[in-house]
Amino acid sequence: MRWLLASALMLAACGSRSGTDHDRVIYVRNDGADLMAWVRGNVDSGVFLIVSHGGPGGEATTYIEDMWPLEEDYALVYWDQRGSGASRGLFRSQRFTYEQFGDDLRAVVDAVQFAYEPNDVFVMGHSFGVEVGTEFLVTGDNQDKVSGWIPVNGTFSVITHAEAQRQYIIDRATEIAENPDNYSLDEESLEILDGWRQEAEDAVTPDPMERAFLDTVWERSLAIPQFPYENEDYAYDPEVRTGFASPYSGWLSTLNESRSYYPLDAAYVDWDRREEVANIDVPTAFLWGKWDPIMPPHVAEEYFAKIGTPEDDKRLVWFDYAYHSPMYEDQGPFNEAVAAFIEDYRR
Repeated sequence: MRWLLASALMLAACGSRSGTDHDRVIYVRNDGADLMAWVRGNVDSGVFLIVSHGGPGGEATTYIEDMWPLEEDYALVYWDQRGSGASRGLFRSQRFTYEQFGDDLRAVVDAVQFAYEPNDVFVMGHSFGVEVGTEFLVTGDNQDKVSGWIPVNGTFSVITHAEAQRQYIIDRATEIAENPDNYSLDEESLEILDGWRQEAEDAVTPDPMERAFLDTVWERSLAIPQFPYENEDYAYDPEVRTGFASPYSGWLSTLNESRSYYPLDAAYVDWDRREEVANIDVPTAFLWGKWDPIMPPHVAEEYFAKIGTPEDDKRLVWFDYAYHSPMYEDQGPFNEAVAAFIEDYRR
């Protein structure tokens, strides 16, 4: 095992592995893939935060633009998942499973511990990265490897996700109907929204999940007008963010997404960890954009209620000016919440 890790970490061998302004790329080999992990910041702190990105098929370096202030006090590890970003290897569809992605995160955690011998490793997941982090934590003794877990606008169950979007349709359509002057909608659009609301109220979220139901609540949730902030700078624009704010090529990201998304999306219909999350007992901070149509507040509330972490060691932080990506949409408060959690649970 140790010689495998040493081989996987050979790209990090040049230069010091200490300092407060660390900047190294390592590749972690696991089951046919070479997983890129960009280690930046204050490695002398002994605290490492591993960032698991969204997708499937996203990439981690987009988060540098948002989270770099944390690098002054901690080491951040921006990890590209299998088939994503700058990771590489021979990828076959049978490797694109939730179990595989959870094990890939395990390999990255082990590699960081081997290379740097940190005092603490925290894991943060965003969007699909929450699914990956959840899969990692419910498997074997993996949670013993980390000091804390930070899920950000992602889920632990396709059932909970779909139910949250069903409720989101009801809540948002009702709010719009009660405050039509806040929205530039014609009568036909208002009638369509009212029809969606009635259908959502009458529907029963299927368990096990049905593809048609999942696709319908997804499409309608994203089609409903977003909350009308006075400051339009808070508008959620993932295409602009990924295309222009990342040091990695947006074109290659799109190519990776085309091969990563579909096998995992097919598996997502059956992915459900509602029972298993009761076995997670590590300190946990749920950091959530309040107006997210993708992973609405109900997801955070259900995950918070079902996770096995003791009440005193879990927290739920809402970001009132954020949608799906609070690290971008409410950067300062988000980074402050991450740092506060780390300081409470570092050794």
